[in-house]
Amino acid sequence: MTNIVLMLASAGLGLLAQHGVRDHAMLLVTVSLTLLGGHGAITSLKYRERYELHITGARTMRRRLDAIYPQLHLEEDWHAARAAHRERFGMLYRVRLHYLWTALHVAIAMTGLGLTIVIAMQS
Repeated sequence: MTNIVLMLASAGLGLLAQHGVRDHAMLLVTVSLTLLGGHGAITSLKYRERYELHITGARTMRRRLDAIYPQLHLEEDWHAARAAHRERFGMLYRVRLHYLWTALHVAIAMTGLGLTIVIAMQS
């Protein structure tokens, strides 16, 4: 999804660079850029929601398996692995990936909105 958004946003910005912001016909491009960025942000959030659904299911199954087969130490190993990972990556560990993807799409939408305002303000 992000590849499509980036490709179309790049094409739109290239077209704007060629024609300039004085051409009111470019409003079609800038409004489309805003909508495209908004759609990408919503899609990123939806992917996060689906991820949470599947992770919750996996966590539930892991806990149930650990209760049935305690000699496997599934929960203990899982928590140890998470702690080691958290220690290794520190600050980066706290940054949620969906925030990065959503921010990219919001930036595209804001660029489109800003350019729309600039073109609309032209007399």
